[in-house]
Amino acid sequence: MTRAACKHASSGCDYPASECSGACVTRRAVTAEYLMGIKEGREILAKHGVADISIEDRIGNLRSTIKGFAANTQVGQMLRGERDFWLHQQKLSTTVLPHDGEAA
Repeated sequence: MTRAACKHASSGCDYPASECSGACVTRRAVTAEYLMGIKEGREILAKHGVADISIEDRIGNLRSTIKGFAANTQVGQMLRGERDFWLHQQKLSTTVLPHDGEAA
């Protein structure tokens, strides 16, 4: 089944339509709650790593939880910030590093 693309896809948004918070066209403004979500993700990663739950499971849990909150709510923004943090971590984890540890 193919997911519908975000209505902002022409601006480079790669979120499915059901998950786009509109941030792709309002990149100039980031809410404090969104940043709080990123901070929370960082704290979880620093404290627990990914030993207890995989990055994919965290993203899945956040996507499921996000469905209950509008994008313009404080909780919705915080959850989207944390989701985006983990999506970025997922991208970083798939980056292949050369043998000397420097990024490719």
